[in-house]
Amino acid sequence: MSRKKTKKKLSKKTTKRRLSKKSAVAKHSRWKLLWRFSLLIFGFGLGMLLPWALILNHTVKEGFEGLTWERPSRVYARPLSLYSGLQISTQDLETELHAAAYRKSSNPTTPGSYSQQGNRFRIISRAFEFADGKQASQLIELQLQAGMVRKIQDVDQNELSLVRLDPAEIASIYPLDKQDRELVPLENAPHLLVAGIQAVEDRRFNQHHGVDPKAIARALWVDIREGRIEQGGSTLTQQLVKNLFLDSSQTIIRKLNEAIMAVLMELHFSKSEILEAYINQVYLGQSGAYAIHGFARASRFYFDQPLQQLNTEQVALLIGMVKGASWYNPRRNPKRALKRRDLVLQVFADTGLIDKPGLHAALQRPLGVSKQANGLKIAASGFIDLVKRQLRERYAESDLRREGLTILTTLEPVTQLAAEKAVAEGLDDLAARGLPKQLQAAMIISDVQNGEIHALVGDRVAGSRGFNRALDARRQIGSIMKPLVYLLALEHPEQFNLLSKLEDTAVDIRLANGDHWVPKNYTNKTHGTVSLLDALVHSWNLASVDLGMKFGPIHILQSLQRYGLSVEALPVPSLILGALELTPFEVSRIYQSLASGGYSVPLRAVTAIVAEDGALEESFRLTMTPLQNRQAVAVLNYALTQVVAKGTAKALPALMGRPVIIAGKTGTSNDRKDSWFVGYNNQRLGVVWVGRDDNQPARVTGSSAALRLWAKAFRGLSMSDWRADYPRGVELHWVEPASFSLSDANCPDAVAIPFINTYLPENKSECLQAKSGQGGKLWNWFDRKTKTQEN
Repeated sequence: MSRKKTKKKLSKKTTKRRLSKKSAVAKHSRWKLLWRFSLLIFGFGLGMLLPWALILNHTVKEGFEGLTWERPSRVYARPLSLYSGLQISTQDLETELHAAAYRKSSNPTTPGSYSQQGNRFRIISRAFEFADGKQASQLIELQLQAGMVRKIQDVDQNELSLVRLDPAEIASIYPLDKQDRELVPLENAPHLLVAGIQAVEDRRFNQHHGVDPKAIARALWVDIREGRIEQGGSTLTQQLVKNLFLDSSQTIIRKLNEAIMAVLMELHFSKSEILEAYINQVYLGQSGAYAIHGFARASRFYFDQPLQQLNTEQVALLIGMVKGASWYNPRRNPKRALKRRDLVLQVFADTGLIDKPGLHAALQRPLGVSKQANGLKIAASGFIDLVKRQLRERYAESDLRREGLTILTTLEPVTQLAAEKAVAEGLDDLAARGLPKQLQAAMIISDVQNGEIHALVGDRVAGSRGFNRALDARRQIGSIMKPLVYLLALEHPEQFNLLSKLEDTAVDIRLANGDHWVPKNYTNKTHGTVSLLDALVHSWNLASVDLGMKFGPIHILQSLQRYGLSVEALPVPSLILGALELTPFEVSRIYQSLASGGYSVPLRAVTAIVAEDGALEESFRLTMTPLQNRQAVAVLNYALTQVVAKGTAKALPALMGRPVIIAGKTGTSNDRKDSWFVGYNNQRLGVVWVGRDDNQPARVTGSSAALRLWAKAFRGLSMSDWRADYPRGVELHWVEPASFSLSDANCPDAVAIPFINTYLPENKSECLQAKSGQGGKLWNWFDRKTKTQEN
C-alpha cells in the first residue's frame, strides 16, 4: 500500500515537472516571438523613419535657407514741411500730427510725440528714409501766429529755416499671403526683447538642441497638477518650426514632426539665425484681413513707434502676446493684457533683466497702446487706387507686394479729410434739400503749380473700395466744355476779345444725317447781341453755339488733344455745349493747364519710391511744358473769375462765408443728370461731380449741387484769392461793356479787363472821347492786383 502511494506521489511530481517544463518552453517561445516581432517593428519603423527624417531634413534645410519674407510696400502721404511764413492753423497742424500717429503729451520725450500750449508746439519728429536720404529724429519748438508759422527753433534755441516731419502712413500694398511684417536684423533688435523672449518662452534656449526634455517634463507636471493644460514644453525652435512649416493641429504626428524638425534646424543653423527668424515671424495680431507678424511691425501697430524706441513695459506686453495674440489683444482685452504684461515684467525681474525699482516703475504705467493703428483714420481708398494705377505703369504687381518699398505720395491729410467730409456731409445736405438720396459724388483737389494731387474722393462713403467715380465715371460735362470753346476764340486776338459781339438768338442747325439740332438757353430766353465775356459769365448756350460754329466742332475736338486726352466723340455741334463724356480726372487734366496759366502739367500722385535699404528707387520729377496760348489762357482766367463774381457761380462767396476771388465754371448736363463745378486760385484746383450711378435725371445743376460740395471742402482750407499774373503781351484796359468800347478809369460804368497786345476795341465811349482822346491803358503791371480787386 505504502509503495503504491509512494509511486503515485512520484508520478504526480513527475507530471508537474513535465508540465512546468512544457510551460517554460512555451513561455520562452512566446517571448522569443514577441522579441522577433518587436525587432521587426523596430526595423520597419527605423526603415520608415530614416527616409521620413531625410524628407524633413530637406524641408527644413531648403525652406530655412531660402526663407525670404514678402514685405508689403508702405504708402505715405506727403511730408509736412514747416517754415516761417507757412499758412497753417493750430487745428490743421494737430490734424497733420494725428494723421502721422504723433501722440500728444504734456512732456514729450520720445520720437513721435508732441505737446501744445496755445500757439506753441514742442515736437519730436521720427527718423525717416526720405528720397534724398535718411533724416534723423529732431526736437523742435514751433510758434504760430494768426494762422501762420512765426518761428521754428531747435533744442538749443537756434532758428531753423525748414523742418520736414515724417509723413503719415496711409496704406500698404500687401503680399498675396496677407501677412504684414517689417523686418529687423537681430543686431538691431532691443537687448531686452532678445533676452526677454528667451526668459519667458525658452530659458534653456542656448543649452538645448531644439527640444528641451526638462521643459517638457516640467510642463507635464504642471498640467497634471492643475488638471488642465497650463504650460507648453515647446522651445523657441519648435515654435518657429510650427510657424514656418506646420499647422496648429494637436496630433501626435504633428508633434513628432515638430520635434524632429527642431533638432534638424538646430543641426544646420545657428542660434542667432533661429532667433532672428523667430523675432520676424511670430504672429502678434490681426489688422482686418492682414496678419501682423514680427515684433517690429507689432511695435508700430500697437504703439506707433519703431521697435528700438519701446520702453520696458511695452516690450513686456508684446512678449506676453506671443502666448495668444487674440486672447491678450490690448485693444479688445486691456485687463487681460495688463495682467499678462505684469506677469512678464515679474519674469524680467526674476531673471535679472530689470531691477526692483525698474519693475515697480513699469508696473505703475498703463499699457500705452495707441487708440487705433497708424494714427488718424484717412480712408483715401480712391487716392490709393490712383497711386496703384500710376505705379503699375512702371512696376510689376509682384514687386509692389513683396519688395518692402517706401512709396512717397502727394496726399495732404488735412485736404483729404476735408474732401471726404465735404462729400459725405454735402450729399446728406442735398438730400435734406429734396434732392435724390441716391446721389453720388467725386472730388479731386490738386496743386495748380506742380500737378500734385492733394485729395481724391471717389465715393460718398470714405474708404469704399468699389467703383472709383473720380477716375472711372464718364459723364457728360455740360457747360464745363464752354471755356475751351471761348479759349479757342481768344487764341485769335485779331478777331476776338472779351468785348467781341455774339448773337444769343434762336438757331436751327441741320445735321449731316438730316436731323435738326435746336439748342436753347437754360431759361428758354434769348438775350440778343451780347459780349463774349457776358456769354461765358452767364453760360448762355445760344451765344456759345454762335461762337463755336465759327470754328466748327472738328477744331474744338482737336483742341482737347493738347491736354493729353484721346477722346472718342463725333464732331457734332452739340459738342460745343458739352455733349462729351469725360471723367472727373480728365476734367482736372484740362483745367490744370488753365489754372497753371498755360502750362501742361501732368497730374501725379507719386513723387518718389525708396527701396528697403534706403536707396532711391525712382523719382517722379515735375515736368512743365508751356503752351503756345498762355496769353489767351490769362484772359480766359480773368473771365472765369467773373463767373464767380456775378455769373452762374455767384453763390460761392456766400457759401464760403466770406468774399472770395476765385476762377470757376459750373456745368449741367442734359436732363439735369450731372452737376459739375471747377474752381481754382493760384494754389489749388478743385473739380467736383455730382450725379446718380444709374445716369437717371437727378434734378441737379452745377450751382445747386457740385458748387455746394466744393464750397464745403474749401471753406476750411487755407486758400487765398486768385491773383492776376498776366504774361508779357497782356494788359488791362478800361472799357464800357454796354457799348463794347474803350473807356477811362474816371468814366461811369467803366471796368478793367485784359486784352492781348494792341488788339483793342475800335470804338471809344462818349466819356473817353470827351476826355480828348485819353487812352484806356492806365496803369502798369504792378498796379493790376489792386485795380482788379477794386472792380
